[in-house]
Amino acid sequence: YGMVNVAAFVEKSAGNPSFRPRFKYFHWATALAGALGCVAAAFLIHWPSALVAASIMAGTYLWLTKRTFTLAYGDARRGLRFTQVRDGLYQLSRMPMHAKNWRPTMLVLSGNPHRRLQLVTFATWLEGGRGVVTLVEIILGDVESRLKLRRAGLKRIEGFIAEHDLEAYPEVVVADDFDSALPVLLQAQGIGPLKPNLVMLGWSYGMERAESFAHILRTVDRLGMSIVVYEGRELPEPSARPRIDLWWRGQRNGALMIILAHMLKGNPTWSSARLRILRIVGDEAGRAPATEALNELIDAARVDAEAVAVVSREPFPAVLLQYSRAADLVLMGLKIPEEGEALDVHRATDGFLHELPPTLLVHSSGEADLSA
Repeated sequence: YGMVNVAAFVEKSAGNPSFRPRFKYFHWATALAGALGCVAAAFLIHWPSALVAASIMAGTYLWLTKRTFTLAYGDARRGLRFTQVRDGLYQLSRMPMHAKNWRPTMLVLSGNPHRRLQLVTFATWLEGGRGVVTLVEIILGDVESRLKLRRAGLKRIEGFIAEHDLEAYPEVVVADDFDSALPVLLQAQGIGPLKPNLVMLGWSYGMERAESFAHILRTVDRLGMSIVVYEGRELPEPSARPRIDLWWRGQRNGALMIILAHMLKGNPTWSSARLRILRIVGDEAGRAPATEALNELIDAARVDAEAVAVVSREPFPAVLLQYSRAADLVLMGLKIPEEGEALDVHRATDGFLHELPPTLLVHSSGEADLSA
């Protein structure tokens, strides 16, 4: 009788449309009172037996939750969770956004994730259990003729997520061409306040794709989202004390880079990592002030990091390779090419990226703020 009352209370709380009791005087409060009354009566009658019964019920529940059953009726927990999510989203949408509450709501252009394991793994590392990751594949072609491919793509990504035990969501979009699909996807993805604020994609290696790659970056930037580009042909195998090198070249991108590095260190794989924040100065006289400024930045950002002022007049790529070739991960700012300069920028960046360890190129929308 007590479990019947519990089931009725959960169904009513979940707001499932299928729950339509014939008893017109039903109320959730009486169901809850009935359940609590049964528990109290059981302990008053014979508390050792009540404990045994409660243990058996708890064990049965845990056993059932680890197995999948095909039932003729729905799981009331799903309805309850739906109600909680719905109410939470509505309440979240009414709260003003503040930089202190910034979390990555990440859209990963993964395509077939089996071919981009490194990209997807880094996305889940960066999210660190404090954001949302959606893996997206865009299938080119007519919608009517590609519906089966879309269903197969969703199952493939769902299987990949289950296989690697990732906290991520799948999405597959069919469109005539990529350039028209991307802006619609970026604008329409998500629900309520859970809209993407960061797009992650892999580095494009072919020079012939430089202009289309730059077009993607410009589209994301114009829609007000941050960008993280991953470059690395293999997943890093961090040492016992891995090192992350972050090159500071300005507040806008640097703020997001520091936040991402901090979130990355929340992952067990990188928890013991040593973070270096490096900045180039032109002469020895600028070393002390630059180091002091970086230490003030680190203190204000409340992160554990080492300030390194590098004195050099060499081109940035040469200094970068000299100081960060032995790092486990490099973070640096991303320049988004203007119309007509994509090939030159891509060639210059590609020239040194392949000599570095795995690298994250970051372009911030300005939404993330270190002072928060």
